[in-house]
Amino acid sequence: MNRPRRETGGRREDLVAAAARVLARDGVAATTTRGIAAEAGVPLGTVHYWFAGKDALLHEVALAHTRRVADAAAGEGFGGSAAGEAAARLRAAFAVVRTAGRGERLASLELLSWALRTPGKEDLAAEQVRVAREVAETAIEPWRRRHGGDVANREDGSGADPDLLAVLVAALVDGLATAELADPAGTRAEEVLDLLADLLSGITRTTG
Repeated sequence: MNRPRRETGGRREDLVAAAARVLARDGVAATTTRGIAAEAGVPLGTVHYWFAGKDALLHEVALAHTRRVADAAAGEGFGGSAAGEAAARLRAAFAVVRTAGRGERLASLELLSWALRTPGKEDLAAEQVRVAREVAETAIEPWRRRHGGDVANREDGSGADPDLLAVLVAALVDGLATAELADPAGTRAEEVLDLLADLLSGITRTTG
């Protein structure tokens, strides 16, 4: 029996996009390969030609979302101070999260829970978290390049480990995304990102 083809292509991307729409509308439990085929306007066999099944499609949907967020943080045209650039890159990544509809954002949370609950899919959950940390690392890289060594190596031992800072930033942004879904007005995400830039600037000033 031939295995489903793994190379990228227009049809494969169309199916991932269709799966994302079904997932956003119906949730993980109600998403089926039949529903995805109907959404894409193709025979069910086409889905199984490209993907081994629903789990494989969900895996691709989760990675596609995290890649879009990561690409936004790694974009060009950011400037200003190191701390300001870090905040701008995080805002760009957060904008991609916000651009997704409420259903897609809920689906992203569901996919993380699904991966954690599904035997054999734990690596997908870990990968989603790793990508979030990569986004944070990309965002703070200009700051880290200019000031990270000084901060990490303070003689008085009060420095911040730049690696831990990336973990903290990733957790902050991920938490903001979740909190904003539940309480959009109270989360004040833009102000929190401004505060983060101020905190990075404060760390920088103390190294002078």
